[in-house]
Amino acid sequence: YREPQKFAAVGALGAGGQTQGVTGLFLFEEETLSLNEAVAKAGGLVDARANAQVFLYRLESRDALVRMGVDVSRFGDSHAVPTIYRANFRDPSVFFFTQQFPMRHRDAIYVANSDSVELEKFMFHTQAISGTIATVSSDILVTRNAWRALGSGR
Repeated sequence: YREPQKFAAVGALGAGGQTQGVTGLFLFEEETLSLNEAVAKAGGLVDARANAQVFLYRLESRDALVRMGVDVSRFGDSHAVPTIYRANFRDPSVFFFTQQFPMRHRDAIYVANSDSVELEKFMFHTQAISGTIATVSSDILVTRNAWRALGSGR
């Protein structure tokens, strides 16, 4: 019995034609899978939402990180070190690198929203809050005027 290899994908990806981003588990369905292929399998970057920064989260071998010159002293004797790799897909040369970067079972990909989408979210929430405040103030005025009208009618 062999457990199927899978990876998680979260963020501004367009699996299944989604335009609001996706969260899901995806099977490799092949013996090997590159980061480039994994991003494509998850639907690719959503043009209107993605900021083109793709982050890969992985528990990396301590030895591999030491060979790369990474200081792992703060992780004690742990053999697996939480590691984040970043690929900027605005740089065309990244496509060559990500085609050679192998995915591993239980890797996680995150694609951040663009700054404009984050601003849009902030503006939506600000508008919702200010709209609620305006509605509450209006309700208070209407209620106060109704109480005054009831009091003067006696």
